Amino acid sequence: MRSLPTCQPPIEGALVLAALKGQTLILNALLRAGAEVNKCTTDGTTPLIAAVSGCSEQIVTLLLEKAQM
Repeated sequence: MRSLPTCQPPIEGALVLAALKGQTLILNALLRAGAEVNKCTTDGTTPLIAAVSGCSEQIVTLLLEKAQM
């Protein structure tokens, strides 16, 4: 039986998923709640990588701006 990976902080996992799906409103809410832009999930995925994978130029731009703050 395959074991589950250790859990990443839920807010960062949600941030990656919102970035992947192009969910700007959710992404902004998570960032306001304290999600870290540069934090990666257990598999090494960052919100920026997810946004690029999801082809969301708006999310990519937003994340790059937040990372510079």
